[in-house]
Amino acid sequence: LDARAFAAAMSDKAVEIGLKHTHFGDPTGLDPRNQSTPREIVAMLRHALKNKVLADIMATAEYTAKYTLGKGEKQRSGEVLYHSTDRLLKGSPYKIYGGKTGYTDEAKYCFVVAAQVDHGRRVAMGFLNGGGELTRFADFRRVAAWLKSQPPPALARPSTEAEAVEPAGAVPYKDSET
Repeated sequence: LDARAFAAAMSDKAVEIGLKHTHFGDPTGLDPRNQSTPREIVAMLRHALKNKVLADIMATAEYTAKYTLGKGEKQRSGEVLYHSTDRLLKGSPYKIYGGKTGYTDEAKYCFVVAAQVDHGRRVAMGFLNGGGELTRFADFRRVAAWLKSQPPPALARPSTEAEAVEPAGAVPYKDSET
């Protein structure tokens, strides 16, 4: 499957799971043709977290991959250490279920995350167009602290019009086990 076909398959999957404003121009996330809304990015995260393999990957701060190349006398082995750019995985007062960071010149610094913020309340939030690399994590902490200070209401779903222009979203999140 080439990159163009893979991006088309991703766009088809987005339609299949009900995402009306999401389209992929490439599978890397770096193409300016990739488009979505904050609410649909959160929906993608919620869908991905239902897959145990993806959920485990998104909740891992660092991973050491071992490799072996060649055969016989030319065989050599080594390790590659991967670090997540999700700083919340390295330390947060909140339970982080998983998330995804991103950056492009067009979208700036972005972040989508699912977390438990207080007393079992789970939320998923999307932050787009951040002005600095750390802003998205500070924004999450500010929203989470505010949510923690509030009684847990049922958050209203915005109208279709608000969904298309909403700059960030915080919606209740429950995984398939609850």
